[in-house]
Amino acid sequence: MHILLGILGFIGGLGMLLWRIKMASDAAKDIASTANDAKNYMRRRRWQKKAAADPIKDINDPRESAATILAALASYDGAISEAEETIILREIKSAFETSDDAAIELLAHGRWLSKDSGDLNAFISRLLPPIVRHCSQKEKHDLLGMMERVTVANGPASDLEKDAILFVKRHLGL
Repeated sequence: MHILLGILGFIGGLGMLLWRIKMASDAAKDIASTANDAKNYMRRRRWQKKAAADPIKDINDPRESAATILAALASYDGAISEAEETIILREIKSAFETSDDAAIELLAHGRWLSKDSGDLNAFISRLLPPIVRHCSQKEKHDLLGMMERVTVANGPASDLEKDAILFVKRHLGL
């Protein structure tokens, strides 16, 4: 009988030890989870701050600004067609003297920035400061020519597209 009590005591002690080990493991997991939550909180805050920022205000390169204007102009009446994309890429490559990859990258970034452009003239006015600051009169005229060629890629330019070109012309002082 005393052997049976010893075995039950041993099993009970072993059970108690395993239960304590499980409790310690759960506590360690909770501590690790809390530390991970704190780390993820900081990462989430940085992304929220970045997402809340206006990416248009960060544009300092007039080429990036011009590519975004062309993308917004082409996508204003719907998705950018193949003809419009071809013309935009050709215009970017020739006017900015860039490679095919750089032109594709500029257009892709311009598409991303202009995806929710809303009012075309208001959107374009936010893109004009780098062009006004860094471009010569000839480059400003070249931008207007690029805009005109993009608007007629799928037929005659609409009144909204013509208004956008006139808007840019006035704001550039041409």
